[in-house]
Amino acid sequence: MNKQFSIEKLPRYFYVFAVINVIIFTGFSIFIIFQSQSVQKSEQLLSYYHLPLATNLQQLEHELTHLRNTLKNNKATPQKIKDLIYQIETHYQQAQRMQDQWEGSVNTTLHQRYDAFHQSLKNIDSSAYIARIDKFLLATQQFRLLNQQKIEKLTTNLGKQQRKASYMMTTAIATAILLGVLLFIRISVLIKRAITRQQKIESELIQHRSHLEEEVRRRTRELEASNQELEAYSYSIAHDLRAPLRSITSFSQIVMEDASDNLHEDDKQHLQRVINGGKHMAKLIDDLLTVARITRSELTKNIVNLSEMAEEILHGFHQANPERDVKWEIQTNMTILGDPEMLRLTLSNLLDNAWKYTAKIKSTRIIFGCNQHDGMKTYFIKDNGAGFNMQYADKLFTSFQRLHSPNEFKGSGIGLATVARIIHRHGGKIWAEAEVNKGACFYFQLPM
Repeated sequence: MNKQFSIEKLPRYFYVFAVINVIIFTGFSIFIIFQSQSVQKSEQLLSYYHLPLATNLQQLEHELTHLRNTLKNNKATPQKIKDLIYQIETHYQQAQRMQDQWEGSVNTTLHQRYDAFHQSLKNIDSSAYIARIDKFLLATQQFRLLNQQKIEKLTTNLGKQQRKASYMMTTAIATAILLGVLLFIRISVLIKRAITRQQKIESELIQHRSHLEEEVRRRTRELEASNQELEAYSYSIAHDLRAPLRSITSFSQIVMEDASDNLHEDDKQHLQRVINGGKHMAKLIDDLLTVARITRSELTKNIVNLSEMAEEILHGFHQANPERDVKWEIQTNMTILGDPEMLRLTLSNLLDNAWKYTAKIKSTRIIFGCNQHDGMKTYFIKDNGAGFNMQYADKLFTSFQRLHSPNEFKGSGIGLATVARIIHRHGGKIWAEAEVNKGACFYFQLPM
């Protein structure tokens, strides 16, 4: 009981370990996913907005400084001034588009200074325009410094987030390893206990099995001796009954023949019943002796040509009943390894059944062939006779069990039982299929 309890605990520990790991990894995974999304968003914001914006603002600041110095020193041609203004507007518009895309708005101060700068382009030689450039430059520098602070903050937060995600992943792996170690220790203890108990139980089972085997051998010897004694007794009874039964039948026949004129008609009928009963009893005894002989005799296996054997048997039946219209089909070259005498008796009984139960059919047809069934060679004997009700098929191969009355078809009820015993002694299998008034088909398999 303790062994079973310990072994049954193993799946439970595995289940608990799996559930705990799933819960832990699910929690850590959700956190890491959100953390990764936050890190990814910060990286995108940094890579695609703040850093390009910082570069753009530096270029804008450089162009504004260059323009102011050029105007202040009166060293620029109108075309150069025009080129500088175009570059300033281009850098500002790029910065404005990036702000709209990532923040949804633009820096108000910078935008106002740009508007003032743009509106006074018609009077670029005045000192007021230089003052507006200075204000635009100052707003640009302030916005660049603000963007630089955001870059530093994002960089710092990004490092923290990455370290936090790495810490959580390390913690999850360490927790799983720790749980695995604890589970391994617990399972090792349980397995060791189970192995010890298993070894003890196996030792007890070996002793018990030895005792059982000895008991089975003893009982088998007793059963074999009992069966041999019973078979010898049955054989002796059947054999000893033949002489007195033959006397009864013979003397009854003599009385019938010699005193027939002096007997009343009822007495003749009674005496005839005694004679018929004696003959039937003699036939039953012969069949019983045949069954006993099959049980007691040793198998002598040789190659048997079933096709030729069946042809001989059916020719014999036809010579005994030449008035019957019987056609038979026998597949050629059907050979098998078995006891020739027993196999002849098997075919004789099966073909006799087919011959007998087709007696009331005007055009009789009997087929003996071979096919494959469940991967094994299967022989069959098929007729178009009386058939039988499959509801009673389990009685077919039992001694003295008949599915038709003696008034319909004569028989002792031993033939199919004899066939079944022969087939089983060869290690084979026999069964039948039929339908009332549509014939029957008997199948048998024998090992190669």
